[in-house]
Amino acid sequence: QPGLALSWLARGRITAATAAINRLLADAGGPVQRSWLLPAAVEILVSAGEVDQARHYSDEFSGIASAFGNAALQAMATYAASQVDLLSGEPEAALHKARESRRLWNALGSPYEAARARVLVARAMRELGDEDSATAELAIARNGFAALDVAPGVQGIDKLQGRVRPAG
Repeated sequence: QPGLALSWLARGRITAATAAINRLLADAGGPVQRSWLLPAAVEILVSAGEVDQARHYSDEFSGIASAFGNAALQAMATYAASQVDLLSGEPEAALHKARESRRLWNALGSPYEAARARVLVARAMRELGDEDSATAELAIARNGFAALDVAPGVQGIDKLQGRVRPAG
């Protein structure tokens, strides 16, 4: 865990994923164990539309990341906070946090996570009405996913851009 809960989320089993992550967090001990679960919790709760609970866990994760002073935790925490801001209808805040997450992931040499953060940057830009910049960010993210051979990432961007690619 939290892999199983995320797997259920990927299969569209949002209720099962939400129940599992809430149970795991109820049983989780200290900040280290919780830091393993909180990014998944935010992702699942954002997908479920549970903005208040997602924000609560995002804020908790941001506190843990700040306390540990670890760049990877900070990158994950800003990514989570950006997701919550997008769900909350706060695209300016989401954009700022997504850019910070992207910057941190790039500095850490983590191309997959940087591409995911670029998708959040693009979504926030799109919410702000800047479609051209969003399209450019999505193209860069798509190239990153393609270079890593991450088909679900490429497919997700194609869906965001209104392109559907035939299977095969």
